[in-house]
Amino acid sequence: MPIIKNGVAVRNVRIRDAQTYVGCGHSRIYDVMKILGVKPKKLGRSSSLSPEQCDQIADFLENQGGGES
Repeated sequence: MPIIKNGVAVRNVRIRDAQTYVGCGHSRIYDVMKILGVKPKKLGRSSSLSPEQCDQIADFLENQGGGES
């Protein structure tokens, strides 16, 4: 599903925005990324994920019952 920000579909989602999108914190998103083998894209000093990678992480958390409570 495309991620819309300011009315525009984005190609890359910053890690902080991805945390909000998938509903988990900093440590948990990196743990899940490691489990799934998802590698963030580096743009200068910032890291970002594609919307497909965000969906993959969200599906994993949904199936595991993860996320912050």
